Amino acid sequence: MHIKRNPKQPLPTWTREKRWDKTTVAFEEDIADMGDFDTQGTIHQIFLKVRNKDFGEFPTFVESSNAWKKWCKENNMEYKLWTEEELKAVRHETAELFQRFDMENRDPFVKVDYLRPVILKYFGGCYVDLGTSPTGDFKSLYDNNETIIGSWVDKNGIAHLNNNVLKLGEGLAREIQEHFEQQIEIKSQIKIYDTWKLRFIFQTCGPKSLKRFCDKKKITFTPNLHKYISDKETATWLMK
Repeated sequence: MHIKRNPKQPLPTWTREKRWDKTTVAFEEDIADMGDFDTQGTIHQIFLKVRNKDFGEFPTFVESSNAWKKWCKENNMEYKLWTEEELKAVRHETAELFQRFDMENRDPFVKVDYLRPVILKYFGGCYVDLGTSPTGDFKSLYDNNETIIGSWVDKNGIAHLNNNVLKLGEGLAREIQEHFEQQIEIKSQIKIYDTWKLRFIFQTCGPKSLKRFCDKKKITFTPNLHKYISDKETATWLMK
């Protein structure tokens, strides 16, 4: 994906790292100042505090982050771990949504699921879950597919959609974001979801909701994602 801005606007002079730093200060101004740049070569991960624990208290997450950093360096790509503080830059457009539906008091994973297409809409590249790590085949998957919506195959040979790896163009990312917002609004009016918090995640922004979107749009998900990555935090609920 190429972000098109005013062609008279000079290209940025800051480094890649500085570019990411600036997005936490004034998101809209910085995006406007960036001019044209290729955003395809970035791997994104998201960490929001869980049970008031910091990132370093999750060894699996740290291992995953380090594995993707190494992979990006070897493949001449950028790596970005989005934290709660840095996401304030993106959440300027989601603050009202989160407040209206009391998202701050829901499981943080519903926010992570929602923010995936938002980040890809602006920055392109590929989102991967913390807990995943690349295998030798992932580069070919990345290079040969404009869209990646992951899946895995169970012991009976049945494919299940898995949203732990997403590569979306700007238009598709926007459509998925709008679909998630619609589902959040609908499900938030159903009283039982006040206590069915796990199901709320699945049905609003999680795999089940994304599968409904893909089925409606006739989008096929990527065959057996675990040929290309390992995932220590895979959707074990599908295995039951």
